[in-house]
Amino acid sequence: MKTLNYFLYLLIILQVSCKNFLDEKPDASLKEANSLEDLDALLNNTKIMNYYSMGLGEASADNYYLDKSSWEAFDQHERQLYTWGGEIFYQFYLNPWLDYYKSIYYSNHVLAKLDKIASEKKIKGRAMELRGRALFFRAFGHYKLLSLFSNAYDKDASKTDLGIPLRLNDDFNIPSERGTVEACYQQILQDLHEAESLLPLKSDNMHLPSRISAYVLLSWIYQARAEFDQSILYAQKALEIDSKLKDYKEYSQEARYPFFGFDDEIVYIVAGGGIYNMLGKSYCNIDTLLYSSSDIHDPRKKLLFERNKDGSYNVKGYYVGSRVLFMGLTVVVAYLNL
Repeated sequence: MKTLNYFLYLLIILQVSCKNFLDEKPDASLKEANSLEDLDALLNNTKIMNYYSMGLGEASADNYYLDKSSWEAFDQHERQLYTWGGEIFYQFYLNPWLDYYKSIYYSNHVLAKLDKIASEKKIKGRAMELRGRALFFRAFGHYKLLSLFSNAYDKDASKTDLGIPLRLNDDFNIPSERGTVEACYQQILQDLHEAESLLPLKSDNMHLPSRISAYVLLSWIYQARAEFDQSILYAQKALEIDSKLKDYKEYSQEARYPFFGFDDEIVYIVAGGGIYNMLGKSYCNIDTLLYSSSDIHDPRKKLLFERNKDGSYNVKGYYVGSRVLFMGLTVVVAYLNL
C-alpha cells in the first residue's frame, strides 16, 4: 500500500511539473532574429546562402561523357540524371531543390523581420541594404530553380507553362502554388530591380551581393528571355563598375587548382558544397569537341583541364580553389552578352 501511495504521489508531482513546463513561455531570443545584427548574420550564413548542393544542371549537360562501366557503377539517382530519366531520386545529401528553397526561406524571414525592427531613422540605411541582399538572394534562388525545373522561356508558351512554387513569405504553413513561367520571371525581375537600387556598387565580401552582381544577373535573365536590348544594357552597366578579367599568364598551369576563389572577374560566389560522383575526376571525361575547340596554344587548356591516363581529359580549373563547382557570377557573363 505504501508503494502504491508513493507512485501516486510521484505521478502527481510529474503532472504538475509538466504543466508548469508547458505553461512557461520559451525564450524567444533563442529562436527569433530581433536586431539588424541578427538579420545580417542570417544572410552571412554562407553554408545556407552560398555553399550547397550543386551540379544538377552540369550532371545533366553535354559538356562531359561517361563510359558504360562508369555509368553502370552509379546508383539509380545519378544514372537518371545522366540520361534525363523520367524520375529523379534525390539523395539525402544532394538536394538542390531543398537547398535553394532553404536560402529563399532565410531571405523571406529577413524581409518579414525588417519591416518590424527598422522603424528607427538612424538604422534605415543599413536596413535597406539588408533588404537589397535578401531580395537578391531570393531572386537568385528562384531563378536557379526555374532554370532547372521548368521549361525554357518562350514568349507565348511561358504564359501557360507551369513554373516553380514562388515562396514570398516566411510562413511555411501557407500552401505552395506553382505560377506560370512568365509569372515566375516577373517576380524574379521585380526583386532584382528593387535590389539593385539598395545594394552597394561592389562588395568586399564576394559571398554577399552587390549592384554589379545584380546587373550581371539581370543581363543573364534578359538574355534567357531573348530581350537582348535589356541584356546588353545591364551588361554595360556591370562593366562600367568593373570590367577586369583574369590574366591567365599570372596563373600556374602546373598547379593542382590554379585559381584561388577570390580572383579578378568574380562578382558573386556560389559554389557546390556537394558534387555528384559522375563529375569526379575518376569518371568525368570532358567532351572531345569542347576540348579541341580551343587553339593548341590557348592557356585555358592547361589551366582548366588535365589529362587522364587513358588520354581523355577532366576538369581541374575550379574557380574557388578546390574541387567544388562554381555557380556564381562573373563579368565574363556581361562580356558574352554584349
